[in-house]
Amino acid sequence: VPDSLVMRVGGLPQFTDKGKYQRTWSTEGLYNEYTKDCQVLEDGNIKTVKALDGYSDDGVYESFYTSGGISHSVKSFKDKGITNACYKTLRYTGHRKLILPLISKLSKEKALKVFEQLFPTTKDDVVHLEVTLEFGRTRITYQNAWYSDHEMTAMQKMTALPASTVVHMLAAGDFDHLDNKVLNYSQINFSAFSTTLERLGIKSEIA
Repeated sequence: VPDSLVMRVGGLPQFTDKGKYQRTWSTEGLYNEYTKDCQVLEDGNIKTVKALDGYSDDGVYESFYTSGGISHSVKSFKDKGITNACYKTLRYTGHRKLILPLISKLSKEKALKVFEQLFPTTKDDVVHLEVTLEFGRTRITYQNAWYSDHEMTAMQKMTALPASTVVHMLAAGDFDHLDNKVLNYSQINFSAFSTTLERLGIKSEIA
């Protein structure tokens, strides 16, 4: 079990000017991510933090807390003995500076309209995933990226296909032994999930 876990994920346009952004999913979903409180695990305690805090920037990508992410997993991480865990959204450097005034000064309705004006949609997208684990003084980072193709956007691959995979497993009877009607992540066999997901067409590429 690692001492700490940091997950950074970004649904991004493949082609963009520095700091700009193109939408790959719903505007309202973006607004909720940027405004609702987030849960993190810090020094063994579950804490509530503000979205857009926890900022870091490596010169290409910036990251910050957003709602959702590991909110359904924080308690499980704590129960397993992980001391620190958080989820951050990845954006190209400069994006947070653009959205801060919109979030702080405009109503939700007005902010959504400005989002749509500033950030056009794109189907040429990429989903980046980075997970960093720390075991004492040892740090391990896992990175993957999934790109759009002529059939599906990267965001569609990372949302619809995992959901379809669980439906396939359900139809195959993988969960017949369970009494509960609502699945949680820990009840989905990772090996079976990965095999089914690959059969449905998910291919990973090292970022």
